[in-house]
Amino acid sequence: MTLYRQIAILVSFVFLILLSTILLVSFSIVRESAKKELYENAQNSVSSLSISISSTEATQGAIETMINASFDNGNYERITFVDIDEKVKYERTKEINNSNIPAWFEEIVEFELPVAKAKLSSGWQVIGTLEILNNRSVTYFQLYNIMMSMVMYLGIACIVFLLILSYVFHVILRPLLDIEKQAQAVMKDEFVIQEKMPWTKEFKAVIESINAMVRKFESIFKTASDTLTENKELLYNDNVMKIANRRYFILKATEYLTDENGKNYGSTIIMSVKKADVLNQVLGYQSTDKLLFEFAQFLKEEVQNYSDAIVCRINGTEIVVMLPKIYMQDIKSILDKIVQYINDKLEELKLNKEEFGLDIGVCEYEPQHNMSELFSLVDYALAQAKLLPSGHYYELLNNKVAIAKERWRQIILDGFKNDSFEIMYRKVVDTFTKVKRHNVVSFALNSNNESYFYGTLIAPVVELGMVQDVYLYVIKKVLLSNDSQNDIPLTIQISSQFIEDEDTYEKLKKLFRTHQHEVKKEIIFEIPESVINKHFENSQHYIKLFKEFGFGFGINSFMAYGEDYNYLKELKPAFVKADKQYILDAQQNINVLKIVLDSLGIELIATGVNDLDEIESLNQKGIKVVAGMVVDKI
Repeated sequence: MTLYRQIAILVSFVFLILLSTILLVSFSIVRESAKKELYENAQNSVSSLSISISSTEATQGAIETMINASFDNGNYERITFVDIDEKVKYERTKEINNSNIPAWFEEIVEFELPVAKAKLSSGWQVIGTLEILNNRSVTYFQLYNIMMSMVMYLGIACIVFLLILSYVFHVILRPLLDIEKQAQAVMKDEFVIQEKMPWTKEFKAVIESINAMVRKFESIFKTASDTLTENKELLYNDNVMKIANRRYFILKATEYLTDENGKNYGSTIIMSVKKADVLNQVLGYQSTDKLLFEFAQFLKEEVQNYSDAIVCRINGTEIVVMLPKIYMQDIKSILDKIVQYINDKLEELKLNKEEFGLDIGVCEYEPQHNMSELFSLVDYALAQAKLLPSGHYYELLNNKVAIAKERWRQIILDGFKNDSFEIMYRKVVDTFTKVKRHNVVSFALNSNNESYFYGTLIAPVVELGMVQDVYLYVIKKVLLSNDSQNDIPLTIQISSQFIEDEDTYEKLKKLFRTHQHEVKKEIIFEIPESVINKHFENSQHYIKLFKEFGFGFGINSFMAYGEDYNYLKELKPAFVKADKQYILDAQQNINVLKIVLDSLGIELIATGVNDLDEIESLNQKGIKVVAGMVVDKI
């Protein structure tokens, strides 16, 4: 209960007691006054009537006549003539009628009234006593009206007073609402500064204290964020060519090769500068560096239209270009342009084409490849390229037996028709408590006694432009799933192709609206960091949609390669998932990242963890939640 409401209830209670006391005391005074007045009036009446009777012959008939006249013209309950022997000689009575007042009020207000008496004489002889009792029903009715008026006016006064008091309290306690909002924002790890200061000294001190704490946390976040950005330049960029380095290539290639996205197939171009040491002697180090820089910028321009392409310098003489979702047959134009560019530069510099230039190899990588296999393919392609004459490139052909596109389309359509998509889960575990944090959703397609798992299936799905259809189908299946582990959250990893599709948003929103009351478990949607950096507004649109329907949001494939990290403060993901290679790669960078995430209340989860030794190293860095093959060993 709020302080305002507590004070309002207390003041209302006190004021109610006060009004009740005033009403009770005032009514008691009025009641006693009415009772006294009623008796005095009766006494005056009996005195007047006795004098009138005494002035006559005071016979029995005259007495009765006078009593009848007074009774009929007055408002009396009883008039009695009693002789000197206390015998009632004559009496007139009237039944009390209290029908015009409530019974409960009559019980409260009813009182006994003393009988007014006067001696009746004939000449000098006392012949009896005259008694009059006034009619109390009229007084009861008047008292009832008085009480109702008092209740009404005091009630109006009470309401006016409480309204005024409410306004005063609202003005005085308004800073408390601001303090409450700011405190709630702090609990949500949001940086909210209260600029407007109250005039109440105590409230002002509290707000200044909270503002100081928030500014401190915001300063820590900004400093850590800036440090992380600077570290990114130092850790992942080549100073000469101004492109990514070997460390970045390993992290990014590891991300691409996982089966958590649609980038686990494509082509890789490997290039090696011939006789780099001699080239440095001929041109000079500065000119050689300039030549390498210009070549790197040429490569970046050539691949800028290819989604998620990366250009990296993996050592002093070797450059690699990785093109996800692009097969070798589709990049021949790039290879030809590279060869032409090198020939033109050699002619411009008047260098021997046979002695200098580039060795160029190209190969394809597939979903089943891991990092060591990719390096083996690249090394083999480059070794073969060095055996070729200048101006040629080596293509390492893939001997896989490919399924035709239309055959794949039919397999997928049959999967929809026969509901043969199987939902599978990968565990994410807390290494301290051994408790599952959530299950990551994956899927496979069973067709003709053969199972096509995600890594194999996603490439043809992307090629056929069926990412939206497959993901919407799987999401619906997950939303309606009802298994025995409803208490364990599920996470669904969203690919870049799904978000980039223009009409996906409306279809997803319609799906959520249709089945929002059928969802029986907590569901979290994951978006890769690269997608958020590249399509921030679109990603933000989807994140709001997730939260609108009560779903959570997390970030995966995190590499801290953005320009800044304020988006973390704005989007507030439940967690951030990063590959264990990235986490174990640079101690200082992870420490800074932990500061950024901890200041926002965001948990860091390590993925791709395969060995128990890696868990120990991660725990030393303060990371306890992991995903990967190692979870089956815990």
